[in-house]
Amino acid sequence: MSKRSKPVASRDDAVWAERLEQAGFARVGEGAVYSHPAGGPVLQQHRARDGRGWFTAARVDAPQFDAALWRRVAPAKRGERGADRIKLLPQAGCELAALRFLSGTQTDEDVSLWLARRNDLEGPRRAALLAARTGQGEFRHAVEVQERACRVTGLLDRRHLRAVHIRPWRCSDDAGKLDGHNGLLLSPHVAQLFESGALGFEADGQLRWSRHLNPAVLKSWRLPATIKPVEFSAGQRPYLDWHRQHVFEAERRPWARRAGG
Repeated sequence: MSKRSKPVASRDDAVWAERLEQAGFARVGEGAVYSHPAGGPVLQQHRARDGRGWFTAARVDAPQFDAALWRRVAPAKRGERGADRIKLLPQAGCELAALRFLSGTQTDEDVSLWLARRNDLEGPRRAALLAARTGQGEFRHAVEVQERACRVTGLLDRRHLRAVHIRPWRCSDDAGKLDGHNGLLLSPHVAQLFESGALGFEADGQLRWSRHLNPAVLKSWRLPATIKPVEFSAGQRPYLDWHRQHVFEAERRPWARRAGG
């Protein structure tokens, strides 16, 4: 095999491609590169000449690869790791769950598997993390300390407001999953738009609507084009920065398929 020739795709390659597609990943560009639907981790698939396979991702995305679902792979050669990349494989027995966690398509069974593999968690902590996924429990109480009403509709009745993560639950570490600064109280239809990237907020409270949002949505739901801004707290701003970079207007990015989670 010449240095310039590419290895022939193996059966394992086809299996991984199918699993990645099942998990909601979209293939982009040339080569086996797979991107997160909401602009999070980008996985690149590799295979050595001896058939061994692995994935690499940017080192800055390492916190999103939970050790209960992913394991680091030692470099095959000295110096192969690189300063800005990490080598990864899903833990045995939870391959599809690991991929679905990254893509935001995780099922209740996937979450149960993840929690079962977390030997570092006590019962109350497990319950709090599970409840936070649906905006309940400790997370909701913490959000209600920060937020009093829906910032778009002005609704004050909390019985009809959802507590949503600014940086999605799936993309947050344990602390971020429960951090009240990482949440907003929003009317259900506004929450859907926020989680899908159709709207976002500046740190000073200014509302931003996606350029790609159908104007009929604002008209039908009687949503305002602008609002009186209320500045966000210092604790909320880093999460909002992340949302603007990775979720806002994600619906028109080439890899976007679904949002939320």
